Amino acid sequence: MPKNIKDYFVKPSDPILKKIAKEIPLGKITSPELQKIVNKMLSIAYGEQKDKTKPFLVGVAAPQLGISERIILVDRLADGKGECGDLNVYINPQIFWKSKKQWEWYEGCYSADRVCGIVTRPVSVKVKAFNQKGKLIEEKFDYYTARIFQHETDHLDG
Repeated sequence: MPKNIKDYFVKPSDPILKKIAKEIPLGKITSPELQKIVNKMLSIAYGEQKDKTKPFLVGVAAPQLGISERIILVDRLADGKGECGDLNVYINPQIFWKSKKQWEWYEGCYSADRVCGIVTRPVSVKVKAFNQKGKLIEEKFDYYTARIFQHETDHLDG
């Protein structure tokens, strides 16, 4: 395992980051190949921490790791102030509703190297996706978690 988590991420100039990631056929969601990709992503997100209840990252998209598949991980407990610990897998995620109300907050990204800035995004989103077991789920996220979900799906859309 690399010593630095950044070593897992493709370089900011990698063309995969500008491509639309491939949708995963429903029949392949529970396949051993896809589960291997998901488990690799989870392993990277948790890093080499002893406390596996707290992820090292609050979100990551497969293209950031060089995998052009529509998979993201989002920490549903992350609050932007240090709270975290509920990392979930979303396969073929779609945002089907966004609130009109927006808010500004800082965003940083391993795929943008050392660039960090204030980004305006909707306060709330409703999403559809498949979980790791192939079950369709619908959820509503607010504030910081909604921001993470939007940020990671942006990676899927290049």
